[in-house]
Amino acid sequence: MKRPLLHLIFALASLTTTAWAQQPGTLDQSFNGKGIKSVSFLSNIGYDNVTASLLQPDGKLLVALISTQGAPFDTVSYVARFMPDGKEDLSFGVGGKKEMDAKFLFGDTSYFIANSIALQSDGSIVLGGRHRDYSFGFIDYACIVSLMSDGSFNELFANGAARVYFGAQD
Repeated sequence: MKRPLLHLIFALASLTTTAWAQQPGTLDQSFNGKGIKSVSFLSNIGYDNVTASLLQPDGKLLVALISTQGAPFDTVSYVARFMPDGKEDLSFGVGGKKEMDAKFLFGDTSYFIANSIALQSDGSIVLGGRHRDYSFGFIDYACIVSLMSDGSFNELFANGAARVYFGAQD
């Protein structure tokens, strides 16, 4: 159930990764040898959802996703970066992915869901989304998180917090 959706998302993303695809609308075979990339960060139990993606000017693909092992409390969000050929960009985060560490960002066990990705002129990455707090039910707060180009949290952003809230958490 979850794998076909991920295959579809990455297949669609691979269609846009190169301008030299043989025919418009065909899979780019240079992306992972098939035009499709399947990933699972937590386990094969539960699900993985791609929530945002961005093709960088250098051809690398940034993908935000959440992985859940079943209960909502087992949810972790990630940002991964892939090379134009579909391989993980090992210069980004750890093994090509950055876990959105809720303890660092929020000081609790909630999680961040990225809904958009932007690239700044200095190469830093801005994620727009929501901080999901489940300590009193599911309450979402609008939030921006900043990463350095290597995937580390941008601690120069928001006075060292690497995130900014909008609304009730201000």
